[in-house]
Amino acid sequence: MPKNQADTDAQAGATEDTELSEGAKHDSRSSGQRYSRSRGESAPVSASGVFAIVLVVALVLAAGFAVYTLLGNRLKKTNDASIASTSQSASQYLPATSASQSSSSSASSALSASQSSVVANDFAHGGTVTATGNLKARSEVTVGSEISGIISEVKADSTDYVKAGQEIALIDRSRLEQTTKNSLATLNAAKARRASDEASYIEAAAILAKNKKLFADSKGQTPSNVEMEKSQAAFDRSEAQKNAAAAAVDEAAARHALNETDLAKTIIRSPIDGVVLKRNVERGQTVAARYQAPELFLIAADLKRMKLVVNVAQADIRFVHAGQNAVFTVDAVPGRKFQAKVVKVESAAAVSDTNVVTYEAELEVPNDDLVLRAGMTAVADIATSASTAAAISTPTTSSSATTVSAPLLR
Repeated sequence: MPKNQADTDAQAGATEDTELSEGAKHDSRSSGQRYSRSRGESAPVSASGVFAIVLVVALVLAAGFAVYTLLGNRLKKTNDASIASTSQSASQYLPATSASQSSSSSASSALSASQSSVVANDFAHGGTVTATGNLKARSEVTVGSEISGIISEVKADSTDYVKAGQEIALIDRSRLEQTTKNSLATLNAAKARRASDEASYIEAAAILAKNKKLFADSKGQTPSNVEMEKSQAAFDRSEAQKNAAAAAVDEAAARHALNETDLAKTIIRSPIDGVVLKRNVERGQTVAARYQAPELFLIAADLKRMKLVVNVAQADIRFVHAGQNAVFTVDAVPGRKFQAKVVKVESAAAVSDTNVVTYEAELEVPNDDLVLRAGMTAVADIATSASTAAAISTPTTSSSATTVSAPLLR
């Protein structure tokens, strides 16, 4: 009995252990599933979800490429329009070129944007440069006096035409005439002294020669040595006096020539052929030429050829060159245009009191009818392109403006 009871208890214990082992396994699986969910493991995605994601990405890329292509086309059209407008504006001023020039121009199309802007600015001024200035005679001579004195006579007035060497004024010459006579007398006296000294020299030379011959013939007996020394000294003195007299004559002659020159300068003569622009002297006026020659007359050369000096702004000076044609007007002759030609452009700048920088340009002006006068203010239009030059050189037929047809100097 006891044995059977023991076996029954052992069998019940084994059954209980089996049940406990199966419960532990079930608990282990449950805890594993909970651990997997806690790690974020998700269920597998379906094929339809993957296709939808790929389709969205493709649409985004296609939209971005379309926007990029649209912006690129617009930029290209803008650049092409800019190049076309620049070429069209330049073709209005530049003449047609040959095939070789076309090929070279296509090669030069690689200019930078800054160079293209400079070329565009070259044509922006409209083909002409406007400048103001004053008319002047081509050559002006100021006539003065080297002699001080009183003006005794004036023989020329302003606007008079004079010839080279013509008398235009006289200075009182009475004092200089007396001085010249005095110097002439001094010269004559010096010449007389020179003649006397020359005679004394000849006499002393003859005595010395005679004594030397006598001394040689007498073999030193006569004359004595003292007499020989005296005759030699007399000869030397006469020779020195003769030379001094000759020098005195030269000095007196030079002084007399100077007085004659001063006397001749009392006659004021015109140095050139031309017209008197100014007369700054009156009869009875005293001129003092001790420190500086006074200005008596201003004479201009032939006024049929004049010059116009204009001030060109520094922004326009690069367009102005020698040889360009121009037209100008003056207030004294309204409605009339005069022709001119640029002959010189100064390199040095002129700065005004207000710090305005300009450059002088000289224009040659024909004035055959003598309408223009020195000092007139003129406004000139200088042609800086071929088309403008042709328009300027063509005489206008309008009743409101007339162009002078006088030929320019070559």
